[in-house]
Amino acid sequence: MGIKPVFKLVAFLLLIIITIVIGFSLLTRVTVNGIGLTPDSVVYISAAKSLLEGRGLFVGSEPMTHFPPVYSLLISFSGLFTDNLVSSTRILHTFFYCGNAILFGFCIFISTRRNFLAMVAGILLFFTLPAVLKVHADAVSESPFIFFSLLTFLLLYRYLVTDRKIYLWFSALIMGLAIATRYVGIALLPPLVIGIFLFNKSSIKTKLLTSLWSVAVAIVPITAWVIRNLILTSSAVNRTITFHPIDIKRIKSMIDTLHNFIFPSLENRWFNAIELVLVTMVFLYLAIVVIRKRSEYSIDNNQGWFFASMGSAFFISFILVLISSISFIDASTSMNERILLPAFLPLLISAFALVDLFAQLTKSRLVIPIFLVCMVFITRMKIPETIQTAKRMQNNGMGFNAVRWNESFTISEIKKLASETKIYSNGFDAINIKTGRRSFSFPRKFNPVSTLMNKDYPVEMDAMCREVNNGTALIIYLDEVDWREYLPDEAEVIQACVPALIMDTSDGAIYAARK
Repeated sequence: MGIKPVFKLVAFLLLIIITIVIGFSLLTRVTVNGIGLTPDSVVYISAAKSLLEGRGLFVGSEPMTHFPPVYSLLISFSGLFTDNLVSSTRILHTFFYCGNAILFGFCIFISTRRNFLAMVAGILLFFTLPAVLKVHADAVSESPFIFFSLLTFLLLYRYLVTDRKIYLWFSALIMGLAIATRYVGIALLPPLVIGIFLFNKSSIKTKLLTSLWSVAVAIVPITAWVIRNLILTSSAVNRTITFHPIDIKRIKSMIDTLHNFIFPSLENRWFNAIELVLVTMVFLYLAIVVIRKRSEYSIDNNQGWFFASMGSAFFISFILVLISSISFIDASTSMNERILLPAFLPLLISAFALVDLFAQLTKSRLVIPIFLVCMVFITRMKIPETIQTAKRMQNNGMGFNAVRWNESFTISEIKKLASETKIYSNGFDAINIKTGRRSFSFPRKFNPVSTLMNKDYPVEMDAMCREVNNGTALIIYLDEVDWREYLPDEAEVIQACVPALIMDTSDGAIYAARK
């Protein structure tokens, strides 16, 4: 081995080590108050705890069906090494933050003909996007989903290069884990088929058979999960198919989110949209030139074609699945950073690959340096925002692990209650995760997922009030939980039950039966 290959290997290993050090330092620092906890986090962690107790993936007395199983399984695995699942989840996310940075950079490295500077620029961009840090600092399933998705693409590429079926088997299995981590992972199936048909040199018949058995392998985990759900609850994924078309507000939110991933947010949404359209037009122009010139030149850059195609195909497939889901299955889904990041990162890889293809096909030596300078400039613009975000997360905490929750007077009072006391609350999940005791939600006025009205709401409200007025339950209202429009507010609960206020705290209130 010559000096130059040794130098490249050392530089590559050094970059990996630096990436791990930066990732570990960043995530452990911003989660000093604990991993970010959302209502979804409580479900995942509760199911993992139930599994470790030998009861299976249950949340309370109900089987977990609303979410797929893999993330809870990962949390339960991390819990084998410590009794505190919240702490073990923090360690798990540190691994995914570092791992995703490496996989993201490595995909760029491969897609740009092993351009080391492009890999460095990609990893720097990864660490300086505030959305990436926020998503990995929350105990939600996007981090492992990103990991499985990027690994799927790398293994699929390896299969197409070597024609060794073992890589395709592993790619399909990892894709199965991605789908069983987030239901929207079915958006990975079209890129799988497209990749096989575009880049496999076999006959059409072989391509078709390979696609069929690859898809079959990929859907095995989620199929097993759905069968389990149907047996236990007669519901596949705890959702009802109803038509509630995506509204313009959510489309605007998607545009803002995609824009703000890279550029500073502007007050006028039209400027955000214009900037996004201009960038899209630039890359569409590059794509058109690349496709037209492909037949004019014989180039050996299948990796560029592969990642440019896969990243774009996955992004389009993901958005279409998401819009369909919002319109027919889950009306509560937002178009925020958490939801869109898993599709945006492969699109960024596609952008790197496309620029490299354009530079090679047009024989332009300036394109790649200019693009890398643009990436560095974007990184420089995002650094102040990322630093502010990191400081805010470090100082204030996140979600139910925010300082205000850790120091909540109402939560402290709940911990003093007798263990057999039944609790109804608008913040039932916060109480569950912060006190370790089970509490129950106020009756729902409507289902936020399907938007269907709850016909049993009056009966359920009456039953809750009876328990409270009989002295067998308490009502606890948490002021911080102000986003659940589908639950009755404090005034509605008081009007329905007419309970006695036994404690009015700085962040909530506790009600009991009148004497």
